[in-house]
Amino acid sequence: MYLARRFLYFFLSSSVLFVACKEKTVKNDEIELKLNLDSNQVFITQMEINQSMETEVNGLMSLIDQVFEFSLSSQVIKGSSDLYVISNTYQKLKVHQTQSEEENEDIVFIDTDENFPPETSLEKYYYQLKGKSYTTVLSIRGDEISSGLLELNRSLGAEQFNSPFQKIFQYGVYMPDYPLSEKDIWYKEIAFKDSAVNIFGNIKYQIETWDDDAIYLSTHSSIKGRYNQFDQGGQINVEQDGKIVLYRKSCWMKEAIIQQKINWLDDNARENNMIGEIKISSQLAK
Repeated sequence: MYLARRFLYFFLSSSVLFVACKEKTVKNDEIELKLNLDSNQVFITQMEINQSMETEVNGLMSLIDQVFEFSLSSQVIKGSSDLYVISNTYQKLKVHQTQSEEENEDIVFIDTDENFPPETSLEKYYYQLKGKSYTTVLSIRGDEISSGLLELNRSLGAEQFNSPFQKIFQYGVYMPDYPLSEKDIWYKEIAFKDSAVNIFGNIKYQIETWDDDAIYLSTHSSIKGRYNQFDQGGQINVEQDGKIVLYRKSCWMKEAIIQQKINWLDDNARENNMIGEIKISSQLAK
């Protein structure tokens, strides 16, 4: 059960797939992507993560299914010619996880809109997180300059729930500093190393097309590395493929569907696999 729960930590801040752009037509068939947000704009982002895996525990096959949902509001509190400061507030978090071993079934259910008294450290963390805010600073190209999410976790006494994978997702959509035409491809390299993790890889983006309301992208991520808090520092491989839709004017993420596969080696050198899907939708608050 402990193995399964740790997957919940990895994707907490996937909400911050910040993207933004501003059209600057160089030619009729080109578009330039840049951050273009107004102060005090508020976006409400909904995310749902579905994951499933089979693993062997003490000689028994175990089936794990989990659904993680949350809602996050993001307010533009100030901007400049080079940077935007965004205040993010968790509005709701919900987790439903089952782990089945033959005739036994273990269920974890957390819903911060309910008044269940939290018992485990994970439940306490999510209940404390609801209503809390942290600040992210973004460049006009969508790069994350800084984030207060890890500091927020420390303030809650929840450093154990920090995840190096948060940094991956917070990079968001990297915007190149040159005009793009339909089917153009660009890349963002990922490299992150500290006492807990050493991961590297790249994200491939392709602009499919655009219209008066939206810009349509496809993406593929391939990330490898070692996570020292996971199976004694086991090798982890993450592959993702998806479609992303941006608002044409601001290019904040409108929606996305990402298919992902994670595999790793356990303490006995057995390969484990998890498959999942991430769904994201966002809208401007009235």
